[in-house]
Amino acid sequence: MSRIRSMQTRAEDACTAVREFHQEVIQPDTELVLFFCSSHYDLAALADEMNRLFGDIPVVGCTTAGEIGPLGYLDHTLTGVSFPAGSCTAVTGRLDDLQQFSIARGQTFTDSLLQRLDARAAKPSGGHSFGFLLIDGLSVREEQVARTLQTALGDIVLVGGSAGDDLCFDQTWVFHDGAFHHDSAVLTLLSTDFPFRQFKTQHFLSLEERLVVTRADAEQRVVYEINGIPAAQAYAELIGVTVEALEPHHFAAAPVVVLIDGTDYVRSIQKAGPDGSLTFYSAIDEGLVLRVAQGMDLVSDLEATMTQLCEELGLPQLVLSCDCILRNLEVTQKNTKAAVEAVLDRYNAVGFSTYGEQYGGVHMNQTLTGIAIGDCIRSKMSGLVSGWSLHDRHKQQAPRAVAPRPVPQRQLEAEQLRKMVQALMDRAERSTSVRGSGFSLFQTAVMLEDQVRARTRELEAALRENEQINRALQQAQEDMAREIRERREALVALEREKEEQRVLIGKLEEAHNQLLQSEKLASIGQLAAGVAHEINNPIGFVNSNLNTLRRHINDLLRLIDAYEAVEPSLTAEAAGQIAQLKIELELGYLREDVGALIAESIDGTSRVRRIVQDLRDFSRTGATDWQFADLHQGLESTLNVVANEIKYKATVVREYGQLPAVECVPAQLNQVFLNLLVNAAQAIEEHGTITLRTGCEGDQVWLTFADDGAGIPDELQSRIFDPFFTTKPVGQGTGLGLSLSYGIVQKHGGRIEVDSRPGEGTTFTLWLPVRRTAEENASAVEQPQ
Repeated sequence: MSRIRSMQTRAEDACTAVREFHQEVIQPDTELVLFFCSSHYDLAALADEMNRLFGDIPVVGCTTAGEIGPLGYLDHTLTGVSFPAGSCTAVTGRLDDLQQFSIARGQTFTDSLLQRLDARAAKPSGGHSFGFLLIDGLSVREEQVARTLQTALGDIVLVGGSAGDDLCFDQTWVFHDGAFHHDSAVLTLLSTDFPFRQFKTQHFLSLEERLVVTRADAEQRVVYEINGIPAAQAYAELIGVTVEALEPHHFAAAPVVVLIDGTDYVRSIQKAGPDGSLTFYSAIDEGLVLRVAQGMDLVSDLEATMTQLCEELGLPQLVLSCDCILRNLEVTQKNTKAAVEAVLDRYNAVGFSTYGEQYGGVHMNQTLTGIAIGDCIRSKMSGLVSGWSLHDRHKQQAPRAVAPRPVPQRQLEAEQLRKMVQALMDRAERSTSVRGSGFSLFQTAVMLEDQVRARTRELEAALRENEQINRALQQAQEDMAREIRERREALVALEREKEEQRVLIGKLEEAHNQLLQSEKLASIGQLAAGVAHEINNPIGFVNSNLNTLRRHINDLLRLIDAYEAVEPSLTAEAAGQIAQLKIELELGYLREDVGALIAESIDGTSRVRRIVQDLRDFSRTGATDWQFADLHQGLESTLNVVANEIKYKATVVREYGQLPAVECVPAQLNQVFLNLLVNAAQAIEEHGTITLRTGCEGDQVWLTFADDGAGIPDELQSRIFDPFFTTKPVGQGTGLGLSLSYGIVQKHGGRIEVDSRPGEGTTFTLWLPVRRTAEENASAVEQPQ
């Protein structure tokens, strides 16, 4: 059975990195490719190379603040994995324009993905499927998106991470459908036969000191005041540094947490602003009670987490990891990165440093979340998903020694006030816990608060419109009833008109058939004189030769009679007479001339027969069946018919290519050939050249009829195919030749192109399919006879 493959490359060039990555992860049955890359790469080049190498294989990924893979816990690399199709089934989708995200849109999006997964695999469930989310890390929409998607997924667990940009905080990207996108989220649903576990761990415990957010912009996650003073100042004083000295490693080492039901949820600080504000990675709001947290040993906590995973799954073949960038900064600052790399490598971790983590619909910080996937097939294991976190082992708060301090009389009021504030903060924390079990309800409240305000405004507007709608409803019903009556009457009239049109169409078809036949008869009539001339010539010399032959035969008969008369009594004198007669009759010449005369007579009669046959083939009325025909033969036959029309006006040059047999109605195409040849001859004033060319391109053949005549004026070229339009003198044309030719070629599935330059000549090009299309099969050409 195929396994999950992973790879990490340090190549600095984007194309080189993708090629190395592709070489290691591609499988014969690749179902999905997942990658994480530094934002320092040329992302456009990286996307192009991904598309070129992986083709139709689904590929998703994101930019990061650091990469985790077989080479270690690194920066400026490309890492990722591929999942085999034999044991994994994946579907992916993208949510764009997160600034306009709504619960309804998220629900519809998730339902669509679940339907797609259901169509390809067994019914999706938490025991066999999980969701993996990659989201723009600067969209400030992680809470709303994660909670909505998890609710829609039901028992299917959701984990994921917020994309990064190497701590530039400029723009983060997710990759889907062959391109990088921002203000977007990509959700992958994966159903697998491998056992897996969802996990989360953090290594912080809250202290006693509490902070109250007194002024904040919840939408932008910015806190301006804590305990009534600038937020950065309050935080800096609590951890014992100046505001000016605050650095990212301080935020990593001493995050703030919210205590919910005895569980600490980290609210990591992203940066301190010049106005004394603090910007957070996750949801924050006024009135929230925060505590500063104390860090435990990260390496030991990580090792304990991985050990418990092994107890559940055996050694995982993959630990798909979303690790907060602040954890990365912490281990770098404490010089424990090598130890962390060793643990991650030992348990086959692949992932990235995030700007935030999603776990079961909750957006959080300074945690390691992900999915551990076992190496054995599910039949050997229970396969149930267990969402657990080793951070639950640290529910008790870290002890903090507080030395007793005497309270002077002059501070009694201050002490009483402090106790009152403490009691209020205790009540606030208890109230937060009562609102639901787990931090998810807190985040849901934060998310819903904004949406309730928006919905309220929408409802107020809807209520104002409701009265107008109600007033209009009755009128609309009356209008609808009247319209129904009118439509019924119109339907009856329409049926009547339809029947009239059916009759009219039948008459039009009959008239069209008659016009086609009339044009054909007009063409034949025009050629009749020339055909008669061509017939009379051979008939003339056939008759003359036959008369001569008759005289010769009479002479021979006379000679024979003479022989018979004197034969019984031949004497010398008789023999002399016979000899003299032979001389008079030139018997030797007669014998030679008889053979030549008979040969000429045979040739003449053959010419007559060929001309008559060509004329009959051209004008026969019963040939409307589709058949494979030699178009060259049809051209030659038509040239014989119009020879008298052409030979005094033009020289015909043939430049034939190789043509396959074409499925057509030959008599109809012969009509087209005749119209074009006659038009070409009539366009030449004195004597010129008509050039016929043929060829084949793909599944089509082409024939060109080029003359060096007068050409067609530009202003008339758009009208030459109109019925009854002609530039010929009265009596020389009906104006239907090109119109009917156009219709015949169209019904053969072809087209006619014209290129004409006044004073230089005109070229008509016919394009015809070698075989008629399915549409033509359904409605075979029906032309008049």
